[in-house]
Amino acid sequence: MLQNAVTKFPYPFARPAPHPLRRRRSELVDVVAEALPLDAARREAWRVWTGFYGRAAWSPALASELRQRCSEWRRSAIEMIEWGIEEGLFRADLDVERESDALLLLIDGLGSNAILDPRRWTAARQRGQLEHFLSRLRP
Repeated sequence: MLQNAVTKFPYPFARPAPHPLRRRRSELVDVVAEALPLDAARREAWRVWTGFYGRAAWSPALASELRQRCSEWRRSAIEMIEWGIEEGLFRADLDVERESDALLLLIDGLGSNAILDPRRWTAARQRGQLEHFLSRLRP
């Protein structure tokens, strides 16, 4: 069941597709924003994933599968932050694991709120929150 959903709805916790990260900060925001429910298709995907989270609370097998996918997503976030440090986009003194956890929690929170209250959490507002978060990491 989860595999069918991953195929149909690849956001937000399927293995992220590789993106060619470039030096421009705006492109970095674009890469991370791909995980947010910024349009109708991604809002639908978030609804599906949110449903799986609810079922996972009662299904050890589903919970295990979701933990694996979240672990993959976390590794991607760590790699992105490490890349940002190497490229001089982020401060060298960052705690990479802590910041990647914070980024993923931000994405979870934005996504959950955006599907519950899309009028308040517009695409522009979600991107604004993401940009604000990433600005804290800059030198």
